[in-house]
Amino acid sequence: MAKIYDAETQFLTVAFTKEIGVNSDDRVISFDPRETGRDELGLSPLLVYNVIAPAFKRCFRMVVDARAPLAISHFLAAAWQSEVQLGMPMTLEAKQQILRADLGFVAWIRAQGVSVIPPSSIKSINAFERASQDLRFAVHWRQSSYRPRPLSFENANEALLDHDRFCAPIHHQTSMGRHNFDMWDSREKRFVKGAPIPDDWSATPLVEHPRARPDPSLKVDVDDDPAHVDGIKHVLAMWPNGRGAALKELGIKAADFDFWVQERSHLYSDDFTRLRVMLNLEYHDHFGEWMMGGGYLLIAKHPKDIVPAYEALSYGGDLEFSFEIVGPHGEQLPARFLVFSAWSGLSTIILFERGGAAEAVLDSGKLINLEAPRKASPDVWKDVAHVVEHQQSFASPEKIGAAFYKMHVAWFEQNTTSGFIALSGS
Repeated sequence: MAKIYDAETQFLTVAFTKEIGVNSDDRVISFDPRETGRDELGLSPLLVYNVIAPAFKRCFRMVVDARAPLAISHFLAAAWQSEVQLGMPMTLEAKQQILRADLGFVAWIRAQGVSVIPPSSIKSINAFERASQDLRFAVHWRQSSYRPRPLSFENANEALLDHDRFCAPIHHQTSMGRHNFDMWDSREKRFVKGAPIPDDWSATPLVEHPRARPDPSLKVDVDDDPAHVDGIKHVLAMWPNGRGAALKELGIKAADFDFWVQERSHLYSDDFTRLRVMLNLEYHDHFGEWMMGGGYLLIAKHPKDIVPAYEALSYGGDLEFSFEIVGPHGEQLPARFLVFSAWSGLSTIILFERGGAAEAVLDSGKLINLEAPRKASPDVWKDVAHVVEHQQSFASPEKIGAAFYKMHVAWFEQNTTSGFIALSGS
């Protein structure tokens, strides 16, 4: 469900840019942080100022040299002028580190009739701050060249204004959403009247968090092909105690795993071996890649992970069986119990919390070749209840799905379209 924001609230963020810097000629240069670093290119850091109406994603951004930060009142005076058409809000939210850096801008904002408060949701303001740092494409909005040219600050900020003004309505695809946006955009607006003040904040509390880079010894060379496992990040995201618990058990650093999943680096040989054993990875010549063998207990947490994990473990729907197990007399547990197995894999269990955000996926028709539910026998239902009750307590979640099948082979044979053919995991 989309978060609902007050239409007359705006967020103020200031952060270091991640994909652009400034060279010795005071020109804005973009770069790919996956390939190189700002320091390696001899670039100085930039700051991106951003004020956004979160209810409608309309924003105004500006990049400035971090060595000479702009006064916040100067930035807001530019954002709240009639040419921009953003308009002044009733309330402006800003992170505590910005508010603690105040040397006059808070009083200036309040003098314009705008309340200034800490963020009601740090998660939300952090998300908009991260989005504001996505600049590599936006600052070159006016350039059609495949290799963007260096820009003056003036041209970069003009491009940002054009880009953000053009993109704002795209966020509202439904007719009602577009209507609401148009009504808000055409409202009677207040624009700034007070003159800005100099030196109204200190940028020293801002801390830069450079993006991690892969271990050079694991570098992926041109035409190199790091081992790829379709859906693995989604499977580990559904691990009973979370991805972190799985990686900790494997002794794999989260950053190393992320770089590997992004095909930016290899994994250490020993790390990949442990991963291969735990997830029962097999190399399939037909697909030209490693694939997970299944047999796991997974917990549906975020809807976005369920379908990719299911399709990877079912080998694209090549299923021997896939159905929900329900109570023999209509009994219900706190979680719904899906069990499935590819023809060449082991049976896997996915639990869906009743009333949780992920449950709707089970009924959505998005899970390919999902069959009608099967009623459990008393013995099967007893073990279903045991798995649900102890879902986060099993020492080896990677074995629970296969073990559950083996305990109830006869029941599975009677409740699958395969008749009495031995199923995977037997």
